[in-house]
Amino acid sequence: MEYIAQEFEQRQWTLYQDNTNKRVYRRKDTEFFIIGKSPKGKISVSFPMKNSDCNYLTEFENYSDVYDYVTDKLDYLDE
Repeated sequence: MEYIAQEFEQRQWTLYQDNTNKRVYRRKDTEFFIIGKSPKGKISVSFPMKNSDCNYLTEFENYSDVYDYVTDKLDYLDE
């Protein structure tokens, strides 16, 4: 999770909430990127969609896949 946190920090996202089940990063007042444990025991990732008030939610089995996905979506949001 440390590598993921570094990606957010480098891209000017702040850690908004941090507890045992979920981390929420925020950029501006309306963009929230959420990483946490799903009820199914997987890792859920929710990221803000461009020009929308909605987030997209998906789940992964391991943090390696989460890292790849998060960095891809951070690049997408920075375009």
